[in-house]
Amino acid sequence: MAPVDKSKSTAKSDGAAVPMQRHRRLVPGTAAFNEVRRPQYRRLCRRAGVQRVQVSVYDATHQQMLAYMRSVIGAAVTYTQSADRKTVRTEDVRNACRLLGQNVYPHTTK
Repeated sequence: MAPVDKSKSTAKSDGAAVPMQRHRRLVPGTAAFNEVRRPQYRRLCRRAGVQRVQVSVYDATHQQMLAYMRSVIGAAVTYTQSADRKTVRTEDVRNACRLLGQNVYPHTTK
């Protein structure tokens, strides 16, 4: 068994030090963008210049966002699979947005 670094935060489990998990596990069938709530939508509307938001707009916006994210992620995964990789890269998402007709600012790497 590998030694545990005591300088990192640990949790006690059955008396043994176990490294803390960095990422939260998602329940299958749910997605992280299901947690977008009304204040986030209201903030987006304010940024767009809207003064008042009708209640039905939240659900409609949520459905549109889910559809857009599914299309972008699906296209990005297609690019990833065609390159025989398991990791989705920035260039895959950029190409997926370009495929869907979205203007994406160029990303330069050094």
